[in-house]
Amino acid sequence: MSKKGKAAWQKHFRKVPGYAIDEISRIKGPIRVAGARYIGLADVNKHLFIGLGLSSYEQLQGLDVVVVPDAAGGRYSARNVDGDMIVRRDLPKVTRSFSFDAPNFGDYSRGTHTVDQDREVYQRDYFAPREISFSMRASGYDDNGRCRIEFISTRVLDPSRNDFDEELLFELNLLQENTGVSVVIPESQDTVAERTVETVSWELLPPGTQLEEIVGRMRLASDQERRIARDYLSVLTRLHQNHAIYVIGLGGTSRYVGVRLSPELVVFENVHYGNAIYVIRGDWESLSKLSRTELLTGHSEAIDRVLHIGGNWEMKLRNIVKARMRDIGLRDD
Repeated sequence: MSKKGKAAWQKHFRKVPGYAIDEISRIKGPIRVAGARYIGLADVNKHLFIGLGLSSYEQLQGLDVVVVPDAAGGRYSARNVDGDMIVRRDLPKVTRSFSFDAPNFGDYSRGTHTVDQDREVYQRDYFAPREISFSMRASGYDDNGRCRIEFISTRVLDPSRNDFDEELLFELNLLQENTGVSVVIPESQDTVAERTVETVSWELLPPGTQLEEIVGRMRLASDQERRIARDYLSVLTRLHQNHAIYVIGLGGTSRYVGVRLSPELVVFENVHYGNAIYVIRGDWESLSKLSRTELLTGHSEAIDRVLHIGGNWEMKLRNIVKARMRDIGLRDD
């Protein structure tokens, strides 16, 4: 088998991503790990998906198979196929006996004898291979001839199980390192929905614009949304009043509010309750149209996400913004 090419996507998560937690809360039941992406001739030629058995562009047409990712795909792929071993440094060492052959009188020409030796070693836990497999199915082509492939785990994960978080993180990482995409879907769902790109109309308002004027331009549907918008605007305004240009975005049912600290640095919030604040560097207008999944899995180098959790999230946001301002040479005083 050809050597797998070097992928540009994020391969691993240290913890379950926020977008997966949000979706699991919405589903309220057993889930599967899944994902979908467009694969073109160039991707196949770079051997990006060789670990899933895709070695030629012709394979994509009518593709409908089940595969276990090759162990060479990454550390999670190896653990999935070969099992795992964990050194328990948190437990006392135990005595183990080891045997080896030694030369007689230091000279192998005189033969050898067996030496037994006791050593104190850390205990180890061994885990059998999970052998998780994914269905791969072609679901259409785009205008550039790329084939959309859906990946869906054959294993169902139950949130009520004690090992759910551990197994979910493992499976997300397994799919992520092989495909660069990973989401969760309900157990009964047999396809990965195509996300419609949202058209967002952006308006920039100068420093000094009154808070109530900004909220009024957002066409919010409820008093709760207007209150949330005021609260977040107050936080965002305190970030850097000397540079802040207010940003509002209207798109479908989405309502964004934020501040543009420079042409390449924006902090914004979707006022629908429960979302996080995003600090975006670069082409923020394009990135803001992506789903949370796409933002966090495909553009993590340009995104900082701050959850509204605990009492220190505003300080965390302020520190991140200061660091990003310094990165682009903008004073943070």
